[in-house]
Amino acid sequence: MFLVFDNINELQLSLFDELKQGGDLVTTRGHKTMELTSVYLRLTNPRKRCTTLQHRNWNFPFAIGETIWHLAGSNELSFIEHYAKAWKSVSEDGTSICGSCYGYKIFNAHNGESQWKKLIQLFKEDIQTRRGVLDFYAGENTLELALKDVPCTCTIQFLVRKNKLDATVYMRSNDLIWGLPNDVFFFTFLQEMLATELGVEMGVYNHIAGSLHLYERHFTMADKILTAKKYHDFEMPYMENTLEFASLIGLEKSIRKQQLVSLAAIEQLALSDYIKNLLTALFVFEQAKQQCPLSAAQLQVVGNPYLPLLHRFLDTNLLKV
Repeated sequence: MFLVFDNINELQLSLFDELKQGGDLVTTRGHKTMELTSVYLRLTNPRKRCTTLQHRNWNFPFAIGETIWHLAGSNELSFIEHYAKAWKSVSEDGTSICGSCYGYKIFNAHNGESQWKKLIQLFKEDIQTRRGVLDFYAGENTLELALKDVPCTCTIQFLVRKNKLDATVYMRSNDLIWGLPNDVFFFTFLQEMLATELGVEMGVYNHIAGSLHLYERHFTMADKILTAKKYHDFEMPYMENTLEFASLIGLEKSIRKQQLVSLAAIEQLALSDYIKNLLTALFVFEQAKQQCPLSAAQLQVVGNPYLPLLHRFLDTNLLKV
């Protein structure tokens, strides 16, 4: 199966329909699923990475928090659990994440330089290299059924062709509700980061799943999504540089620790609007988490492109999802 769309919402609608029409009922590890195998997806505009499907209630601030967790090279449970308590259920030791900590695997220098630094250097030496692969699976004890968290993502390959950076991700397993929207968000964000570092345009994003599935507990939600077939078309702004990402990582922690406590303080930071707008999303999340959600009037931040997503977050009370 090969599906091509310019945005993640149409892509998901097509997948929900394909699962309903031709999916197989498969039970694994005690969970009943509807499954498609060997699925090949292409997103022609990877900046249209935000899921806004009616009834899906995708959590944009969580996606930003999870992305920064990855960018920080962290495997700390307390960090990512702040944004979604469900992460605790896949921790082997109650303090860390050992499988799905993708940023920990690529941004940390485990043996000399990090995978990410080596990747950038490789492309600078040979812009048309076929070796630009990040590995999330090697070295894992992945064949032990007792493990709570085995990486769903195996590899991501980058190719520069015609001055555009394409990305191809291979997933051994992908859940359409909880997995795919956040995976595509992070990996296309990573794709844009590398394109920015290399000074080339973004190309297409390819997503290959050995097993793409829908859990039984989400069947009703899927039916509602398919019946409505409504979404808000949204494209994230261009990433102009990656120089301020270290500041983004540090300031995320300040918000999470309630040390950066107002929208005004964020607005006064000597940083680009791109970074301040992402920090605003995190601040909105934190205020809601502290049961002090911002009002519509307080959210009218001049020039913030994420207002529709932030209003949606507050309106659907996503902290309870």
